[in-house]
Parts: sequence; C-alpha cells; structure tokens
Amino acid sequence: MFEEISPKTNKSLLKNSFIALSVIGSLCFAAYFISSANSSATPVDFQYNLELEEFRSFVSRYNKNYKTEEEYYQRLRIFRDNLSYIRVFNSQGQTWYMGINQFSDLTHEEFSTAHKKKVSVPERSMSNEKPVAAASNLQIPSQVDWTTKGCVTPVQNEGDCGSPYAFSAVGAIESAWCIAGHQLVQLSVQEIIDCSGPFGNDGCNGGWMTNTYNFVIKNGITSQQIYPTTGNQGKCNTAKEKQVVATISGYANVTANNATALETAIAIGPVAVAVDAIEAGWRNYKGGIISSNCGHSIDHAVLAVGYNLNNSPPYYKCKNSWGADWGEAGYVRISIAAGAGTCGIQIDSSYPIV
Repeated sequence: MFEEISPKTNKSLLKNSFIALSVIGSLCFAAYFISSANSSATPVDFQYNLELEEFRSFVSRYNKNYKTEEEYYQRLRIFRDNLSYIRVFNSQGQTWYMGINQFSDLTHEEFSTAHKKKVSVPERSMSNEKPVAAASNLQIPSQVDWTTKGCVTPVQNEGDCGSPYAFSAVGAIESAWCIAGHQLVQLSVQEIIDCSGPFGNDGCNGGWMTNTYNFVIKNGITSQQIYPTTGNQGKCNTAKEKQVVATISGYANVTANNATALETAIAIGPVAVAVDAIEAGWRNYKGGIISSNCGHSIDHAVLAVGYNLNNSPPYYKCKNSWGADWGEAGYVRISIAAGAGTCGIQIDSSYPIV
C-alpha cells in the first residue's frame, strides 16, 4: 500500500523541496519588498493625485486660463501650498475656517499687490456731514440683519478693478434709499468708477466712501441697468449719468474706535466700513467668525449689514465685493472687539442720509 522510499529517493526529494522552498521564500521576500515600496509611495502619489484633481476642478470652476505649461505647473504648486496652509489652519479649532476660492492660485505677495490700499483716507470734510443722535439716546436691538428685510442688493464682484470703496458706499446708498421708503434698486458702481475723479476717487486704483457720498450729493446716481459694470475704468458717460435714480442729502461719520457707536449706526441701516483685508485670512476665508489673523492697516472696504450681540463671540455681518463664491455666499462675519476692532473695522465708517 505504501511505496518504499529509498535513501537515494529521499535525498532527491529533500533537495527538490529545499529548492522549492528557496524559490517560494525568494518570491515572498520580493513580494513583501515590492509591497513595502508601494505602500510607502502610494500615499504620496495618492495625495498628489487628489490635489491635482482638485486643482483641475478649481481651474474649471473659476475659468482659469494659463498661457503656458510652465505657468500651469507654477500655479499648481502655489495651489498645493495654499491647500496645505488651509488644512493646517482648519485643524487649529478657530472660530472660523478657510477654503478654496478664486484666489487660491495666488501667492500672498501677488494678492497683496493686487489689493493693497484700494481705499485711501482723505482729509475729512465736514461740509456734507450731518450730526446724529448720541448712542446713549438710542435703544438698539441685540441683533440686526438687513439682508432679511429686503433692503440689501445681491453681492457683486469687483474683479481686477480695485474699487471696494465704490461697492461699499453705493451699497450703503442702495439700502438707505430703500429704508427711506423707495423701491430697492441696484445703483451704478460704474458711474462712481468713471465719473467721481473730481471728488477725490481714482477709479480702479482706489478711493474713499465719503468722496463717493459727496459725488452723489451733487449729482445723484443712476442705476446699474442704465450704467452697467464693465470691470474697467472708462470715460464718464454723461448722458447716462444724468438719468438720476436715487439721491442723498448728506452723510454721517461714525465715532471711531467705538463698538457701540458702530452697532447703533448699523441699527439705523447698513454702514460702509473700512477694514484690513490684506492677510491670508481674508484671502482664504470660507466661513465662521474672523477673530484673528488680521491687523488694523486699512486697505479695503465692505458694507456692514448687521450684527449679533447674542452670539459667542458677538459679530458684525458684512457684504464683500469679491463675488458670491467667496466666504459665506459673499459675506463675512467679523468678531466685535474693543477699540479699533477686529481687522480695524471700527476705525473709519460712515453711512449716507437720504
């Protein structure tokens, strides 16, 4: 029943078994080595592929057009650096968070150069300024949001035309006109960009909100429909300029470095405010309440449309002019603090009077 194995046969089997085991062992070692090599490389490759896919989506979403292959890969590198910065920041448990937006292929230096000092504080003229009631005479609510009252127009995008002063001031005029009992209408920012040079503004190179008020006090302002935005500064179209849709009689400057004064002004209506928006926090802002990562060096303007004193931390709600895809559908919340305020929001603010 059993085959007898001779010593010679036994030696042959042992030899063959040893060779087989050696081959199997070598194959297993090779497989392990390859597996180990792949396991160390795969996460890096996988991460790169994910970021490359995210960059492709970014390019498509924001209609980016790079002229050369070299520029494409340069922007990819910058995008990945920004993505890494965003991930690190978001892991720190702040009151706000960052995300991808139209600025994510720019370095900090490029963004700073493009947006630096697009508001310039003029010598304060009192001729059209009107006195307002002291804050102590007014009882203000604990929270206000003018976007829920039908007196704030949609978010716009200034693009490459540095004109936040115009969007901020015109936004304040739109709301004041509506609150005074008129129909809400989108007014012409382009008219301010093209025509308010004699009042101290400099088109796409910056300006100031009270210069804009002074222009509108003298000339009135037409609508966006009549004098639409072009994204560039052009020659003033006097024929369109004469088709006045809204007017104001004056403006009020809010007491500087005083949170209660600004809250009181916002309770009356949206307020044009100057802010420090040059830091990476604003560039990458996606949501939440900014409470850090910005200074008090004024270089941008937004429209404060509300506040909430019940929240922790309390905050101002502001409408920006960087498009509805930036921040919280084009809005940003900024924490309320003493003195100059977060991002210098309480340094210089004003609102028009119809």
